[in-house]
Amino acid sequence: MLAGTREIGKAQAKGSLCFPESSSVSEFRAAFPGTSECGKWIRAMLRMVNRRPTYECLFRSLILTDRGAPMLKVFLTVALATAPAFSPCIAGGESLVSIPSNQEEPQPRESRPNMIGAYGSWLADKVLGSGPASLSFRTGKWKDLDSWRSVARGRVLDRIAPVDLGPTPQVRVEYEGTYDGLHVERLTWQLAGGPRSEAVFLKPADAGGRLPAILALHDHGGKKFLGWRKIARIEENPWKIQSEHQDHYYGGAAWANEIAKRGYAVLVHDTFPFGSRRVLAADVPERIRQGAGDPEPEDEEGVNKYNAFAGAHENIMEKSLLSAGTTWPGVYVTEDRRALDVLAARPDVDSSRMGCAGLSGGGMRTVFLGGLDSRVRCAVVVGFMTTWREFLLDKCFTHTWMTYVPLLPRELDFPEILALRAPAATMVLNCTEDPLYTVAEMKRADLQPLPGCVSLLLFYPGVRFAHPRLSSFRPAGADFGTAEVVPSRLWP
Repeated sequence: MLAGTREIGKAQAKGSLCFPESSSVSEFRAAFPGTSECGKWIRAMLRMVNRRPTYECLFRSLILTDRGAPMLKVFLTVALATAPAFSPCIAGGESLVSIPSNQEEPQPRESRPNMIGAYGSWLADKVLGSGPASLSFRTGKWKDLDSWRSVARGRVLDRIAPVDLGPTPQVRVEYEGTYDGLHVERLTWQLAGGPRSEAVFLKPADAGGRLPAILALHDHGGKKFLGWRKIARIEENPWKIQSEHQDHYYGGAAWANEIAKRGYAVLVHDTFPFGSRRVLAADVPERIRQGAGDPEPEDEEGVNKYNAFAGAHENIMEKSLLSAGTTWPGVYVTEDRRALDVLAARPDVDSSRMGCAGLSGGGMRTVFLGGLDSRVRCAVVVGFMTTWREFLLDKCFTHTWMTYVPLLPRELDFPEILALRAPAATMVLNCTEDPLYTVAEMKRADLQPLPGCVSLLLFYPGVRFAHPRLSSFRPAGADFGTAEVVPSRLWP
């Protein structure tokens, strides 16, 4: 779990209310007999500041502490009048860090423009509903996370309708060598359907024994011609389109390589339908191709035409998958789990310490894989966290068909898919100016707590992450520069 915190600022309440930066539980109870009185005090304080979202987070923190294990120690930092503040709350040695908000919570949307016009408020408020979804832990139907997880995880698996891709595939090593201080392998394996999957495996060249491992999940980016090459590099002169993609999205870094250099074993595979797993234009009817072919990587114009075709082909792919009785997540989640099988089976990997991470479409894949596979002990979602409500009203047009699961939104909100892994270590990072989301709904996603769990959500200014931040995850400690919150430890 994420552990450690740092105290920030003096507690300064509005009016006559003032609370010290650090107070023991005995001092709390002396002032307010019974832990429930602490909640009443916070409620009163919240009313004084018009229940701004920052202090909603503080209230959330206290309630989580009250409902969890007996309070051993509580430190509250409250800033209620003048300056932005953090609200650390420590229970039993773990930190729950809340985030200051510069926006009000989302308001009812009866009159504003949305993706479906006059039908928007009806679908959002009456069909989807504004309260907890039917299988949300927040309904109060379950007393503990394990019993809830058993039911909710089973329902998600039912809804995505996973395809049968067979057992752990036989892996063939196509190339083995060293590059930039790393031992590298280019691998292939055959799944039940489609062409052979290609992947790369990376670890420090001088590493010995079993290493903690990361399944690195490549992004979508509107470019299906590339898969693992979006985030990894195994040669001095990579493809031009590969370098351009890494320059645009990752500040020139191949982040899978950067993590491997820090002592991890890293596997990156092409998932359906990217890279080696892409749909070939030659294999579809000519009228569907839109003039695209299957170019060599050096043919920049041809690659652009292919990517345009593949983007438009998503509409057809979604209809075809539904007609087959499955969903897009039902395919790529299964492929990602087979890749996790491959990683876990390696003799140089400690299968008890495996994680996954990804940006954008890779973040989406992390939500599903991290929520559905308990072997994922640490998950980092970058640039993909919001609510079904936002997809419904505002941002569905900015996202791939790979995101959506019929019927599931009325049963679990999108962040609750990731919450199925609670209380395992999880980090979510977002950019405040990312045009694919609104800050209000990204923060609404964070206001869905689970008891006894550490919550950490990081917001960065700007549109995308520069590579020193994204590629600086390391076994002990991380410096996130301009992030609003700084964790002291990522991996135990």
